[in-house]
Formats: sequence, structure tokens, C-alpha cells
Amino acid sequence: MSLIVTLDARGLFIAVTGGMVLITILNKSDRSLWIKTILINMFAGIIISLVFFKLIPFLYSGQGDVIPEIRTSSSGRIELWTNSISNSSFWGNGGGSFVCGGYKFGHPHNSVLTVIYEWGVIPALAYISLFLILLKHVFSTKARLGQVLGVNVLIGVAYSLVSGVFIMPLSQLMAVMSLAAFWSTRKHLRAPDSQISLRYHLLTILISSCFIFSCIYLALQRLPFYEDLEQSEVLQRQNVGVTMWVGDNCLRNSQVDMNNNLFKKFE
Repeated sequence: MSLIVTLDARGLFIAVTGGMVLITILNKSDRSLWIKTILINMFAGIIISLVFFKLIPFLYSGQGDVIPEIRTSSSGRIELWTNSISNSSFWGNGGGSFVCGGYKFGHPHNSVLTVIYEWGVIPALAYISLFLILLKHVFSTKARLGQVLGVNVLIGVAYSLVSGVFIMPLSQLMAVMSLAAFWSTRKHLRAPDSQISLRYHLLTILISSCFIFSCIYLALQRLPFYEDLEQSEVLQRQNVGVTMWVGDNCLRNSQVDMNNNLFKKFE
């Protein structure tokens, strides 16, 4: 909470607050305990932020504001979302294509719009369906641990609607771990290994292999460009297009020649 106040993380604050409200609605037996815990942590977080990140630096340097300024603008998100929608297509523009579209930011700051822009409407509907199924399971479970872990995942989903965490590798790792923890509380999903068919293991291996080789292929497409880039250009591209690709995120016009010479350069 102190970091949320200090960094003025409005999107994260909205997501966390929504999660707090949801857990108090779900966990009726401990509702008073949840409310008390939430209020104590919010008050403590505000005090820590004001004292250590505002007051002490102000007394030491004489610069800055003691009372944090609350931003009321959209930080350009409304315009970014509008442009993302207007430039989207039913079948999508291709994975990782948004960063090369000449926008001010390297992602739409919205996970649903990211899927629509890059992969199309059908994958976006599937993504939204998964979110609704998750919401249904969170409301249907009676175990407190399941409710807490489910709300934890929902907070991440809510935050992805106003930020770019959807495409960040560390955020993706945390999402997988959080979702796996929630799945472990669902009894009907915990089948003994002997009851899991071999074809499901093979399907999992096949899908995982497709992801791995597609990432390798995209990396090989970009590696030949690194030697031609100036350091300042690399840093500029990193600042504008923060994705899993370090350096040149976008392919050049010499795509055909590059494909012909790609594997020769790595023999």
C-alpha cells in the first residue's frame, strides 16, 4: 500500500481495492476480520509513504511535496485504446505487431485489446470466456483458501485491463504460479496421475514445444539485425517497445533477403 501511494499507481489501486471488496463479499464468516485488516494496512501504508518517501526527503533536501499529488488524467490511455480498436482487425495483425505500429507506447495497456489487436477477435472471446469461468469458480468455491487465491488471480486480471503486465515475462510467471495455486484448491481438477490419459500428456508436450520453437524462430528473425544497430537506437527501441525481445523488436524491409541468409549466418 505504501508503494501504491508513493508511485501513484492508480490502476493497481483500483484492482487491489476491487479484490478487497470481492473477498469481503465472498468470505462472510470473516468479513469483519477482512475489513479490519484492510483498513489497518491501508492506514499503515499511507503513513509509511508520507513519512519515508515524502516527509524525510523533504526535510533533507527541501524539495518535493509532502502531500502527494493525485493525478486525475487518463495518461493518454483513452486515446491509446481508441487507436488500438480502430487499427484492429478480425483476424489480428500478428503476434508482437503492436510494438511496431508507431504508437507512443509498446502495448495498448489493456490485455483484451492486446489480444484483439495481435491475435484477433476469436482468441479475445476465448480469453474473456476464461476470465468469466474463473470468476464463476471463485464465487462457487466455499473454501477460504480457494477464495483468497482466486481473488488473487482476479486482481492480476483486473490490473491487466489498465496496464501492460499482460506481456511482461515476470508478470506472466507470477500469473501462472497464482493460477496454479488456485487450481490446486479445486477438487475436481486434482485427478490421480493414473487417471490422466497419455494423450493429454502428449498434447501438453506438443503445445509447449510449439510455444518454445515459435519463440526461438522469432528470436532468430531478429538476431541478425542487432549487429547493424547503434547503441542509442537499441536503447530508444527498448524504451518505446518493452516486450520480451531485447533490442530490435521490429523486422526490417529486407525480410526476404534475411530469410534466405538466416541459417547461413548461424551455421
